[in-house]
Formats: sequence, C-alpha cells, structure tokens
Amino acid sequence: MLNRSISPAGGASKKYQSSTSPAPRKPIFGQSEQSSILGDLNNQSKISNMTQFANYMYVPCPSHQELFITNFCQDPQCFEPLCPECITNHIDFHQQKGLKGKIENIQKVRKEHSASIDETVHKLTLRLNDQKRFFAEYPQQRYQSVMDQLRTAHQKCIELVDNYFQNLQQQLKESPLDDQVQEFTKIESEGLKLIQTLNKLQEDLHNDNYVRSIIQISENRKNFFESKYITAMDTIQKNVENAQLKVYIDDFQIKMIEENIRKYCFFSKTTSVPAKVLYQQPQSELDREKENHTKYIVQKITPLIKPTTHISDILINQQLQSNITAPNHFDDGVDNTYIKLEDDTKNIFIYNGEQIQKKTLNTQLRVPSHHRFYHTKQGQYLIIGGINKDKARFKATGSILELNLEQLTLLPHSEMILPRAMTACCQYDDYLYVVGGTTTNDENTSIAKAERLNLNTRKWTSISDPQHKCSGCSLVHHGKYLVKIGGKTDIFTPCNQIELYEISKDNWALLEYKFTSTGYLRLPFNAAAATISHGQILIIGGSVHDVSSDETQILNIDEKTIKKSIPLPKPLEFSSQAIITNGQLIAYTDDPIQLLTGTGEYWQLQ
Repeated sequence: MLNRSISPAGGASKKYQSSTSPAPRKPIFGQSEQSSILGDLNNQSKISNMTQFANYMYVPCPSHQELFITNFCQDPQCFEPLCPECITNHIDFHQQKGLKGKIENIQKVRKEHSASIDETVHKLTLRLNDQKRFFAEYPQQRYQSVMDQLRTAHQKCIELVDNYFQNLQQQLKESPLDDQVQEFTKIESEGLKLIQTLNKLQEDLHNDNYVRSIIQISENRKNFFESKYITAMDTIQKNVENAQLKVYIDDFQIKMIEENIRKYCFFSKTTSVPAKVLYQQPQSELDREKENHTKYIVQKITPLIKPTTHISDILINQQLQSNITAPNHFDDGVDNTYIKLEDDTKNIFIYNGEQIQKKTLNTQLRVPSHHRFYHTKQGQYLIIGGINKDKARFKATGSILELNLEQLTLLPHSEMILPRAMTACCQYDDYLYVVGGTTTNDENTSIAKAERLNLNTRKWTSISDPQHKCSGCSLVHHGKYLVKIGGKTDIFTPCNQIELYEISKDNWALLEYKFTSTGYLRLPFNAAAATISHGQILIIGGSVHDVSSDETQILNIDEKTIKKSIPLPKPLEFSSQAIITNGQLIAYTDDPIQLLTGTGEYWQLQ
C-alpha cells in the first residue's frame, strides 16, 4: 500500500508513519492554516483549549493504519470518517447507489460541531436561569391571590359547608399551575442532562476521542441542537401568565343549602383534556359566563430524548481470544456432511470432513437466489425461501425445498406463511424459527415478521414480531433465547440492534449492548454467528455499508458487551449457517465459495 501525505487542511504536505499515539506529533502550521482551523489565536483566554485542540488533529484510520483520518462523510445515511485511501472507494460506493456523497474536511466538521455546542450550551443555560427565576416568584403570587379569595368565601359559608371548601382547596392544589411547574421541572432536569452530555462531547472534541464524538454528534444532531426545549419553556411561561383562576360567589345564594352552593361557588378551568363536571344543571346566565371567560390550557410537552449510543465511553485496541466449548450442532449418529448450494445454479458443494466436492443437482430447477440453507440437528437439508427466477424474477418465494443428498434432487417440503428471501433461521428442539428477510430481491423491502416450522408435522405457525425490520441478520439459539443480530433495515441503513426472543413467553426485547473495542463499531450484514460457550456468541465477517469485513467479534450476553477477536484471513461475507463440530466453527463463504474453519485462535480457508 502506498504511503500518503496530507496537510492539516487536507492537502499534500507531509508523509505519515504508522502510529497508534498521534499526540507526540507536532504539525507545522502556517498562520492562515491556524486561523482557519483554530480561530483567532489572539484571544489569550482560548489559547490553552486551542493548543489542546491542535494536539489531537491526527487520528489513525482503523482500516489503513499508516494513514490518518482527514475527511468525514456527512451524508445522513453514512456519517463515516475517511482517510485518503478510503475516499475513492467511498465516492464509488455513493455513485453506485446513484447518490452524491457529502465529504468534508474533518477538521472543518470538528470546528463546526464545537461552535454549535458552545452556542447551544450558552442559550440553554441562559434560558434555564431565566425560567428558574420566573417559577421561583410568579406561581406563588398567583396561588396566594386565589387562596385569599377562597378564604373570603369560606368565612361566609363556614357553618354549612366547611367540608365543601376543603374540597375546593384540594382542587386548587391540583390546578394546572402545578402541572406546568412539574412540566418545567422535567424540562429543567432534561436540559441539565443535555448540557452535561454536550460538555462531555465538547471535551472529547478537544482530545483524541474527537472522531467518536463527531459520530455521536452527527447521529444525534437533531436532538442536540434543535430548540425544542426553549420553545417548550416559552409555552409553559405563556400558559401560566395567561391563566385565570377565579372564585365565583353569589351572596344571595350563600344562605342556601350545600346543594345550591355547589352551583354558584366553584373553580372554573378548561384544559386540553375533558374537564370533570362539578354539577349538571340547565343552561343559565351563570353557565354562559363560565364558558365565556378566558380558558386555561395545559399543553403537554414532549420530554427531551436522551441520546443513545452503542459505543462505550472507553474503547480498547485489544483482541479477545475466543474459546469454543459449545456442543456439536448435529445429534449423535447423524451424518454431519456440510452442504452449500450455489445461488441461481444447480451446483452443490459437499464437505465430508476432509475435502470439498463440487457436484451438479439432478433437477430441472435452479437453486433460488438469496435463499438460506439449513442443516437440522436431525440431518435434514432445507432450502428456505429466496428468489425463484424460474417463477418470479424479483418476488420472494415461500416454498421450502428438501435436498435428497443421495439422489441429488430437490423435493417440496412445506410452505411458509409469508414469502421471504435473505432471512435468518435457527433451530430449537423440534422447531425451526425464521425471522426477518425481504419480500423481493433488495433490502428496501425488509420485514419485521417471524414464524416457526414444526419439523415433525411440517406445519408453520406465526410467532410475535421483532421490534425492528431487517434482512441479512444472524439468528442464534442461546439458552432460553433466540438472539437476532444486525442486518439491514433498507439498502443503506444497518440495523444496529440486537433483539432477544424469549421462547417460552413468545416475547422480543432489545439488548442494550456496548462496543468496547475499536473497529467498525457497527453490527454487520450477512455475517455468520454461533454460540461458542455459556454467555458468548461469536460473530464473524459480514459487511458494513457494503464494505466486506474481516472482523470477528464476541458478544457477551451477560455483560452486554461486544469485543473484537482474532480477525479472519481476509474480508468475508456469509449467507450460510455456521455450525460447531468437534470444537471447530465451520461456514461456507460467499463469492467465491470457500470453506472457513477455525477455533477462534486461528482461521483457515480451503
């Protein structure tokens, strides 16, 4: 690979050397370059921050360690840091999709994010302080004024209706004013949390964590920089200022019994939700007066959304060695010949534990493209869904075919409830579970549907749907759960979620995991996965944004973490099932078809 050289602004000036600690590197700036990136250095109060900002300008590219990250793609579907070597491939990637990538100098993006945080924190701090002073004074004055009116009426009716006035006092305490105060308290709490988060991101923008900070800011820009919180506080203040609570008293009727008092002494209030009717009576002049006076409206403010990320605050550049202790996939006595069928052909690859043989099926049918081939524990070979181009060029099929290995023929087995391709499947007991997939030949038709097959009766039944639609995900049995990992929600967007299906309860739940190692920091599409030990699932290969990966990762279900492991010999994708046999993981790769074997300590292709 060629060494590249770039200047702080993105031009050629200085050859980089491979380095994992960029801090000692002291780039030489011209005065104009310093001003464009760091701003006005004549401001002495900012010198220390700007110097720290400049000290962390060079971060190595995770894909090309000899080069540094110089640019950042700001396409809403992308948000990827790039080195000079990455840029050409990334532009080609966007052009192939008919899009135009928005690639900027990463130092420019860094400066813009830093300025946005400063401005947002300043505005939010000032507004919160003003609002806090307002609520410290105004609500209490209004409350006290209404309470004085209430006491006057109480004195006139004390002998007859003491209990009734106690009830009115309780209604006053529960008035919408208190609701608005509570709403502001929530807004204040969320606003302070947002300030804390933005300050932490600002700190990261001035050290070697700035790339991760830029990604987090870009992914959550709408939540960080929109002015919803300020608008919400303005609305609350306006509602409180416009509110009117008045006690209505008819002196003549004071002498009447309690039932009459209920008619003529009351709180009048109107809210955005149906109000309780204190007393039903025919329309009168007093009723019309109540309807015509100023309304008090309580507007529910949507709480600020706390930004979420699957990236740990601290990332380590360390490989975790996997240890395969899981039992064999096949039941004892079952032929464990490992099969791969090539899409849209009649080719079959047979691995008998020693070598791979390529043969041709004895059938008029071609193997459906984008199918999933599954070896059951009992020794059945099932072809699940896909695109049967002999019948429909683009639409998925719901047909399940069974391979007769001796005669090399394909026989009808059953029909799924919903046709699907690029699905994920997994066996538990006598059931085969199928989750996600597409209804056509591209990921834009990804679905969030699941069903299962009774292997004894060949009957399909629906199960509850996962929370996120996806195709090309991985599905693994682990204890009492099925674990759905990664995939795509559409042709551009990775499904960066892990869901747990509790088999006995027919229920899906999200796993709030964290990446704790450096790397792509995304869950892959078309990866292979298998349970390798108690609490651990090994995820190998796949692709992120259509770029094949050589990463292997270990998902720890109990710790809710993902750590990288020993990499593959080269970037690989998988549409075939990964199985464990005799302490090894084996899986067929795609394009070209090869067999990957390994223990987690080493990997080899044949």
